[in-house]
Amino acid sequence: MHIDNSNTRVSFSFTPATHFLVYGKDSRFPNGEQMAWTLNHRIDMSYKGKDDQLGMEIIYLTEQEAEACKKAGFSYMDMGGTS
Repeated sequence: MHIDNSNTRVSFSFTPATHFLVYGKDSRFPNGEQMAWTLNHRIDMSYKGKDDQLGMEIIYLTEQEAEACKKAGFSYMDMGGTS
């Protein structure tokens, strides 16, 4: 995280190596069927010879932000929605 106090700007950095892009049920509304794009932790399981596992949501994204992440090379998965 980087904070620039000269213009009150906070920036977060995520990389395809450390996060997955996920379209899934919005956990902020557990009783609804609303879907949302999120960046989730990528849990490294290479030490066990396995594929990376999906971790918890870190940040919620708009459709436009999700498209930018796809174009930037993030792996993405659809967890039951249609995107």
